[in-house]
Amino acid sequence: PRRILDLGSGDGLDIVLRENLGTFASYVCLSHSWGGQQPLKTTMRSLRDFQNKITWSSLPRLFQDAVTCTRKIGFRYLWIDSLCIIQDDPTDWMEQSACMVDIYRNGALTLAAACSTGAHDSLFRRLSRKHQLRQLDSGGYPLVRAWVLQERLLSARVLYFGDQELFWGCTECTDCECRGITNRRSPTQHLQIKAKFHPSTLHMLGATGIAEIWRTSIMPTYSQMKLTVETDFLPALSGIAKAIAHALRKKKLTAGYIAGMWECWFIEDCLWYVDNPGLAQRPHTWRAPSFSWGSIK
Repeated sequence: PRRILDLGSGDGLDIVLRENLGTFASYVCLSHSWGGQQPLKTTMRSLRDFQNKITWSSLPRLFQDAVTCTRKIGFRYLWIDSLCIIQDDPTDWMEQSACMVDIYRNGALTLAAACSTGAHDSLFRRLSRKHQLRQLDSGGYPLVRAWVLQERLLSARVLYFGDQELFWGCTECTDCECRGITNRRSPTQHLQIKAKFHPSTLHMLGATGIAEIWRTSIMPTYSQMKLTVETDFLPALSGIAKAIAHALRKKKLTAGYIAGMWECWFIEDCLWYVDNPGLAQRPHTWRAPSFSWGSIK
């Protein structure tokens, strides 16, 4: 990423926003729900101040917990979208959102705030001492936020902080503290799709196999997810599309892509339909051309 949070190597609480670090360093990403207005974000006005220091007291609870967790597991650098992308600079926002596939894939680990509805929530939960059946509320808002899908599919490793326990998934397997899930019995669609979306899996498939993953896994899941800003529909999918395009080019197939539709199977993509026509509606703000499945919500 162009910018990264430097948590320091000592015991100091304050952190610094670094730009163009210039050296390879392992880093952790945070995947979270903004929960409305973000209380702390980098703007053109605050950029220079943040490059000097971001005080611990100014960080919302979720960010403090993410910093603490990152330090505890031995990493110095942390990427948080609202702090590492200049939020009121459209050029920077477009450039960095286009790099999401690389930011999440190259990160050592993604911390997923699966039960936190905003930056003021804690990443951690107080656990009950009573033995109980564990589950993750996959319908909760943090897990149905549209940006979450690419954040968690593209990451090499994801650690979910659930309401009752920790879940984790990587390119090889999924598991949890109670050992009650497996690759076939995953608590979230994200982990189920992740196994199919592994680069080595995509590269072994032909156009038909890749198309099946796109139509039967990506499109149905993403179309049910929620956006705070309607115009983010295509940008929030761009990282996944970039990964698919890379797999197609590896197969020497046409990788043209526009508005959620692929050139190499464009006719078939135009055969999309709505399961419940009575519930379908056009978004108030334009987000995709009418021939695209993205034009309906």
